[in-house]
Amino acid sequence: MGKGLGEHQYYFVVPKPRVCKAGNGRWIANTKHKPILDEQEDDIIGYKRTLTYYIFPKERQSSKDDIKTKWIMHEYRLQQTAKTQWALCKIGENGTTGSSCPSAEAGYDDHSL
Repeated sequence: MGKGLGEHQYYFVVPKPRVCKAGNGRWIANTKHKPILDEQEDDIIGYKRTLTYYIFPKERQSSKDDIKTKWIMHEYRLQQTAKTQWALCKIGENGTTGSSCPSAEAGYDDHSL
């Protein structure tokens, strides 16, 4: 189990999307692409970034209305070697404790992603 993720984790290998829409929401990047270094040669071998899933509310007027969920994705990709860029995505629930998720209060089920 990864640091900060709950017990449910899912892995996908996908062509790197340009737009991160998914289901009834979208993935928004929390971090810039951070380099992954080869420890022996100190070369960049790939990149990692973290994204959070936001749900579109029923009466959405702008992106400011989107509701943050507890789902996060770690996206890993290799240094670009071909026209099609592939990414390994690790998706799970954020394991932090605290108040309930606002999406549940709004009538959404986070497990339906």
